[in-house]
Amino acid sequence: MSIVTNTFRSTYYKDYSEAVYDGLKLSTYFKYTAECKTNSYDILDHVNGFTVAVIPNWVDQMNYVCDATSTSASNWFNYCSLMTIDAYEYIGTRLTQFVDFNDVWSSFMYNMLDKSIYLYSSATKM
Repeated sequence: MSIVTNTFRSTYYKDYSEAVYDGLKLSTYFKYTAECKTNSYDILDHVNGFTVAVIPNWVDQMNYVCDATSTSASNWFNYCSLMTIDAYEYIGTRLTQFVDFNDVWSSFMYNMLDKSIYLYSSATKM
């Protein structure tokens, strides 16, 4: 049953979410990022389609909600949970390399100081 006429993928918000996924480089660090992103877009397509489409009766509305829940939402929950578990394990192993929060903060500040000349030259070129 495909009632969706105006999808999330056709809006400009999709470009913003792509920029977040690409900017954070989630796919390079975590497994299942592509599947989580695809299923997130599917859910947002259903939500956007439900708000845009005029569904005539309550039976079609329930069919629409059940279709979205049984396909996109179940896949989204599975893949995004796996991605979250992978992120938790990755971040946990990274944080065990530091002694305490002061060590994390000083590492962050030294990395920012290292990148400051690059950031300054990039900002002035814009």
